[in-house]
Parts: sequence; structure tokens; C-alpha cells
Amino acid sequence: LESNSRQDQFAALQINEELARWKPLALAVTGAHDLRQFPPNFIFVGNATSQIGRQLLRERNGSLRPEMAEEGYFLDVDAKGVVILAASDRGRFYGVMTLLQLMRREKNSVVIDGATVTDFPLYKQRGISDDISRGQVSTLANFKKIIRFLARYKMNTFSPYIEDMFAFRNHPLIGKGRGALTAAELKALDEYADQYHIDIAPIFQTLGHCENLLAIPEYVSYAEYPGGRTLNVSNEKTYDLLDEMIGEIAGCYSGPYFNMAADETRDVGLGASKERVAKLGLAKVLAE
Repeated sequence: LESNSRQDQFAALQINEELARWKPLALAVTGAHDLRQFPPNFIFVGNATSQIGRQLLRERNGSLRPEMAEEGYFLDVDAKGVVILAASDRGRFYGVMTLLQLMRREKNSVVIDGATVTDFPLYKQRGISDDISRGQVSTLANFKKIIRFLARYKMNTFSPYIEDMFAFRNHPLIGKGRGALTAAELKALDEYADQYHIDIAPIFQTLGHCENLLAIPEYVSYAEYPGGRTLNVSNEKTYDLLDEMIGEIAGCYSGPYFNMAADETRDVGLGASKERVAKLGLAKVLAE
């Protein structure tokens, strides 16, 4: 390693964990500046913009294009060893993920075929939505397994889809008996995902798809009509409730994104908001 940063140390750990799956082998993790020369079969993970990084890029006929700055990397494998270079810790991590995909077992050896890879993402946000509101909820261990899977394939966003599946502090009836995530669990998942350069981006319903919540007798008044699945947009208390809920969920993760969902709102205007929709039109009511 060129850097002793937490992120680069974690990337190096992924290599040793992969090797341990195949044989009792662990590579020594050494600071590059402590070496006079690279040993045989070395793996170097470093900064493409440093003096040693630029030197290795020249020796390996590599380059760091502008679009590679945030998440891209250069990986080169030859008979001497492996070089992974990037301008960011995220890029170096992704270079390590590709290296793990190149590893294969051959008899009693771990082999990496010669290769040169210059890689960067086309899309800034790459990930999956995980619907936990339809009767199945992962354990924290399962969620962590999903995070590791996403990281292996260089995805950077995990979006748990939440209707009533969060254990709100002041609303114990919401999600009761359905495996709702606690604040502590979501915070723990966020901390775990951060190591793998993955943002948690919750999808929390703020209009439609609220039938489980609105079926609770204490919350029927928040419905467009009793038995409906859409929140009553003409009731100011609805917004107070949403402010409280969103605030509590937002305090459990560090990522920059929140998905307000608000899809399938076909109930709006069929009950409490009927007169308002007739006067202003459905589009304006939904926009407001």
C-alpha cells in the first residue's frame, strides 16, 4: 500500500479475505515507502497522482483520464506483479474488486492471468431497490451480505423500500409484528455500507402505498378515505406526521439521497380532497 488510510487498509483486507477462502494464505501489508524495491509477485495499491504512481503508470503504459478521477482505476497484471492505481480511495477499492474477479485457483496456487484494465463508471449512481414491505425482511446479517455483493460488482447505492417497515420512536403501532427496521439497525447498516463505498438511500412512501399504515385504527384519519391507500393531502396533520417520520429516518444514514416515492396516487381526490381537486385540478393538488 502507498497509503495507510482506513479505506486503503480495508481494500487490502478484501484481498486477504479472498485468499483465505481458497487456502491458508495472507499477504503481508506493507507501506510502499518502506520498500527499496518491489518483491516478486507483489500487489501494489496506490495513488495514480503521486510520484510513484505516475512512475508506475509510465512503466505500465497506463493513463488516468479525467473521467476516472472520482471512481475510475488502472489495473495491470504482468509476470512481475499487480499494480492498481487510482486518484481516489473509491477507485482503488474498485480496482481491488476487479482483481478479486480475476483470481482463480489452479491446483495449490492462486493464479491471476495477465491483463490491463482501464475502468470507470458511465453512471454516477448504481444500485438496487430492496422491497422489504411485502412480507419478507432481511436480517442484519443478510443485509450485510447484500452490501458485499453490491460492492463486488461496483454498485454504490442500496435503497431499502420502506412503507411501514421502520420502527418509529413515537409510533409503536406502525410496523408492529412485521419485522420493522429499528433506528439502531439502519445506523449499523449505514456504517457497514460506508466501508464498501455504498450509500444507503431509503425509499420512503410519502403519499401512496400507505395501506398498511392507514389500516391501523389510530391512523385512519390520515387516509384520503377509510380503507384507502393514499395519505390525505388536505390534512395539515399529514405533513406534521411526514416531517417527523422523514426526520427520524434521515438521522439514521449518512448518504446524500432520499427517495420520497409518492407513486400510485390514484386515491387522491376520491375522498377528503374531492372538493380541492375539483377546484384546483389533480395536477396542482399533487404538485402542492
